[in-house]
Amino acid sequence: MNYKIFNSILQRLPWILIVFIGIVYIFCTYCIIPLGDDLGFINSFRSQNDCWYALPRAIYRHWIWNNARFADILGFWEKPIWLKAVCNGAMVALFFYLCVKASHMSKPKSSFPATILIFLLVTVMRWDAIWMEYMTFYNYIWSSAFILLAVNVITSRAKKSNVLLDILLVPFSFIAGAMHEACGFPAALGMATMCVTTPLYKNSPTLRRLSVIALICGGIYTLTSPASFHRVGTMMQPENPLIMTLDSALFPIVLIICIPLLYIYKKDLFFSLIHSKWIFFATASIISLAFMYLSRFGGRTGWFAQMYALIALFILLSKSDLKINRKATVIMSIVIGIVLMFHLSAMAVYQFRLNMETGEVISLYKNAEDGIVFYDYTQDTELPWYLMHKNHGVPDDDDTYYRYRMKIHYSNGKQLAILPTAFYPIPDSIPEPVIHKGYILSEKLIWDTYGDTIVDQFPRTFSRINGEEYVVNDFQYKNRKLYLLSKVDRDRGEK
Repeated sequence: MNYKIFNSILQRLPWILIVFIGIVYIFCTYCIIPLGDDLGFINSFRSQNDCWYALPRAIYRHWIWNNARFADILGFWEKPIWLKAVCNGAMVALFFYLCVKASHMSKPKSSFPATILIFLLVTVMRWDAIWMEYMTFYNYIWSSAFILLAVNVITSRAKKSNVLLDILLVPFSFIAGAMHEACGFPAALGMATMCVTTPLYKNSPTLRRLSVIALICGGIYTLTSPASFHRVGTMMQPENPLIMTLDSALFPIVLIICIPLLYIYKKDLFFSLIHSKWIFFATASIISLAFMYLSRFGGRTGWFAQMYALIALFILLSKSDLKINRKATVIMSIVIGIVLMFHLSAMAVYQFRLNMETGEVISLYKNAEDGIVFYDYTQDTELPWYLMHKNHGVPDDDDTYYRYRMKIHYSNGKQLAILPTAFYPIPDSIPEPVIHKGYILSEKLIWDTYGDTIVDQFPRTFSRINGEEYVVNDFQYKNRKLYLLSKVDRDRGEK
């Protein structure tokens, strides 16, 4: 291959990867059957959509009983699957693009660090806790993209005047700040700090100043819901703080360590960063970190702190004189590109497969008079490691919340039991427990049990057999009460 063509491809590799990511997530989103909160929000609004003011009333009710997140409101509307897929894929791609742009890595000479940033965003961020649900995409990916877009427009064009853009930016900035409390409130404090340490607000036209105020107000709005405060401390199994930090807050900790080192050894750089957009991301990251520790659970609770910190660290990297051997950057870029494309392609293939399984299980469940389904679905523990726990299909037996939503919304409250096909047909008498792979079918519960509930509304019963944990579920079959035990899969970031 001609060297110039090869070099041109490498310079454009970040943008090639971003486009590829967008295409993959369009396909993956198309392969998402509503489960969990997706079912809850759609059916909740459907049940109260009985008048012209149904939407504002639903928003008010949501504010009273759930939270003040504007991201949740996006789940009220039923949209064609193709439209949801295209919009979500585009928003995921926009998220990556804006992270690169905010990090000062969008120029051709910065293609290698931009590629590294994309690699970290794909592999280190807690996508495993996003759970392939529309609602989690809205709450974390869309919220991230909205706030980054608002900040980018506010800061990069502060001295230019475009009346239409400025008018539209005001409500958008409020919505961006109000999407999620762990994103918007830290952004509000970050924006307020930036207005103090930089001439942003002073040099902005009136409408642009209103956008700044709107973003701050949106962030503050997320803390006005009484329900949000009632949820604090309700997690019944708080995660170990050290594990939570290493798993979900590594970049903010690195940033916190860098700040005093910068002050001691690079004072000029430190003060130049304080008086730039960097202060927004550094402040927002540290404040968002507090939300994760307040929740006492890692996973997606640290998403925004990680995102803000990564951008702040890469801005810092862009200011350094770090030089890497050209040959090494070429080799690393090629390896990263191949690894990411393989990972993302595999993720799309498996999501298609899992989506097919989920659809078949739901169809069988709807048609089963007793709610019993015989199906060998792919459990989370059976998925390859290189998918990084990002894919999800049929909820496992210990995913009590997701099974509850299936029971309520797909079969009018009929019990749900998914048994392996090896248990078909169920004999009239089971004198001894029947064992197949990670499942046990029994007429009697002969093992000691204990509670293992994360959220009190959805209790779980566990048992330990031969040193392994099993979740215990009972179901009715021909007027008999039977017990199905299956091995527990403690999902990362599960809550």
